[in-house]
Amino acid sequence: SMRHRGMSEAGIFAALLAENEERCRPPLERTEVAGIAASVMRYEPGAATLIAPQKPKAGEKREPYVPAPFTAQELRGMDFPEPKWAVPGVLPAGLAILAGRVKLGKSWMALGMAREIAAGGTAMESISVEDGDVLVLALEDTKRRLQKRLRVLARQEEEERWAWPERLHMEVRWPKQGEGGIEALDAWLGAHPEARMVVVDTLVRFKARAESGTRRGNAYEEDSATMEELHELASRHAVCIVVITHYNKGLHEDWVNAITGSTGGPGTADTLLALERPRGLAG
Repeated sequence: SMRHRGMSEAGIFAALLAENEERCRPPLERTEVAGIAASVMRYEPGAATLIAPQKPKAGEKREPYVPAPFTAQELRGMDFPEPKWAVPGVLPAGLAILAGRVKLGKSWMALGMAREIAAGGTAMESISVEDGDVLVLALEDTKRRLQKRLRVLARQEEEERWAWPERLHMEVRWPKQGEGGIEALDAWLGAHPEARMVVVDTLVRFKARAESGTRRGNAYEEDSATMEELHELASRHAVCIVVITHYNKGLHEDWVNAITGSTGGPGTADTLLALERPRGLAG
């Protein structure tokens, strides 16, 4: 660290001697301290990196972290591209959660938005959207059921391209997280650079399964870890990933606390959407 900041061998030696006397019990010999100061001089000022070793998990190989902080002045001068939107004003690029009670129409809502984005139509009946590729992981559905739902939606369309858009991609099977699911999503997004949205329906069908015989960790940490991988993926590909999940059975003053799981999930997401309507009411 001192050499990185341009200090001389004499200055480093003097500083190490002071620390040696203050902190080391027993103190190192002066010749050993001098050897440390001399060894670091092989680095040019600014070339030595500040490396903080990280303790990896069992069986995990992890590279050391090299800090690279930026200053407020540097941040002030940075230019960032305008954020991309799947649905302007509603769903920006990033990780979103769509939550609600069971069988209330969350999958219908997501499929409808996905179809409109894939066709470049009008989402939510009033918002014009830019067309792009969309992937729907309908993990609780079958091909027959998806076909039936799209036929219902298509009855309102006059043009074939709006009803059955070529850029709407669907899967009813997908590897779970921890079993290749994230890697498969990464590969699909890499092959579709103009993708605007991915729908994961539902989170429980996608998240990593608990290994038999292992103890569960902190629920907040587990839910955060699950969502962090999806969040990183959404950020890196500048795409909106919508995760569908349910409400739990408890009564809550704040609807966010009703989302299934701990607050680790909602706390990691960029956008939270809730579908609320009296059961049985159409639309």
